[in-house]
Amino acid sequence: MQFRELEFVLGFKRADMLRYHAADSPAHAQMLRRLGEPSVVDCFYDFLEKHGVDAPVELRQRSLELPAVTNEALQDALLELYKHRPEMQILFELMTDFDEGFQEWRYRHIQARRTHHRQQARHGRLPGRGVLKKSLFHPIFGDLWAIRHRM
Repeated sequence: MQFRELEFVLGFKRADMLRYHAADSPAHAQMLRRLGEPSVVDCFYDFLEKHGVDAPVELRQRSLELPAVTNEALQDALLELYKHRPEMQILFELMTDFDEGFQEWRYRHIQARRTHHRQQARHGRLPGRGVLKKSLFHPIFGDLWAIRHRM
């Protein structure tokens, strides 16, 4: 539950993750609360606006319960900041480093679970798999990754 909550806080929101918790449980209530709150990515849009970048309306007006998505117009503005504002370049690199570490953690967790699943299969217990794998290559800051290919 705590890992999914962290994903929601970062901006990787998926309402279907609530199904893994009883509707009357504290975990469900906490995740539901996080689902409706602004994410780190939403706060990043606020930060960018304070630095002269207007985040596209479709990003700002989307339901907070939806995951953050990439946007080409935002990428254009990010690229300009990256090229002309060294302090932004440092920030964007640190954000990308965080994202990379988060993806690496997911990968390592999958590798560790592989052994655990083999042991459970021998005992006839195999919980649902694939949720973590589906999220493995889903970056939190997709727009920052996208501009890396344009430099």
